[in-house]
Amino acid sequence: IDPTNEQLASALEDVEKEMQGSQAADSIGALFSSPDVWGKLASNPETAAYLQQPDFVQMLQNVQKNPASVSNYLKDPRMMQVFGVLLGVNVMSGEQAASQFGAEADAASSGGGSGCCAGGT
Repeated sequence: IDPTNEQLASALEDVEKEMQGSQAADSIGALFSSPDVWGKLASNPETAAYLQQPDFVQMLQNVQKNPASVSNYLKDPRMMQVFGVLLGVNVMSGEQAASQFGAEADAASSGGGSGCCAGGT
């Protein structure tokens, strides 16, 4: 095999990309196939109401059956919220972040903070 063969190198790159995509789909599949997915979503106040929405339930079932289909739903904010719950991270919209962190910054600047870093105690 000629190591400088461009056609062979291109085909190898294609196979490697396909394998990486498959591994990513397997990881997502593992995330959504966990037996406690529905329980986690039901116990989270942010996502519990989603389980009453037939289109959301169908979307989640589709991803469980075919993890590669998750790319069809990434623009849905509910799916992003689900990722956050399943990964154990807090996913906020830009407005939520500005509201929460803006309020914290205001409290700290007005002396309402703990004073841990200002003035030598």
